[in-house]
Amino acid sequence: MSTETSAEPAPPGSPRPGRRRPHVTWPLWAGLGIWLACNAAVRVGGSDGIGFDMPDMAGWSVGQRLLSANAVVVELVLLSALVWRITRGRQPAEARWRQAGPDRGRTVRELAGLVAYAVAGQAAGYWVADLAGWPPISFHLMGTLHGTHSTVTVSQAIGWAAFNVIVYAVVPAVLVRPEVLQATDVASLGEPRQ
Repeated sequence: MSTETSAEPAPPGSPRPGRRRPHVTWPLWAGLGIWLACNAAVRVGGSDGIGFDMPDMAGWSVGQRLLSANAVVVELVLLSALVWRITRGRQPAEARWRQAGPDRGRTVRELAGLVAYAVAGQAAGYWVADLAGWPPISFHLMGTLHGTHSTVTVSQAIGWAAFNVIVYAVVPAVLVRPEVLQATDVASLGEPRQ
């Protein structure tokens, strides 16, 4: 008499036993699609300057500029992959807070609000600089990444610094009231697990 039992067949589309389905979600694919669409739009319809004053890339074609920009993006993706590889087996120090943490809906709303605020800050920097007669104010002072044909004045540098401190430090600190952690909770983040 045989004691073999037959296992139920796996539902269609499920991974085979012993194989894991890669954890790729729709935001990753959407981001990749947007990235490729932007590259195609710039490549097909972009002018030689692509709208930026970059003297260190004078004489470069649109394709060369795109290749340079995409090399930076690839570098960032590789650095992110390296961090994931190094930390993938670690238990998060804040794991005990996850049960009491915000739900996914709140997290998505907060992230969308953060991105919208950053975009609004960039638009405000363009508007404020236009009113002052300066080149647009952004995260980086004009000329720090790719040089400039213009001279950056002291008033522009002070205005850029003041704008960034106000928009990206003071206003968020006043408007956003994060949950306050106890000093013992913050100190316990560095303690090894037992």
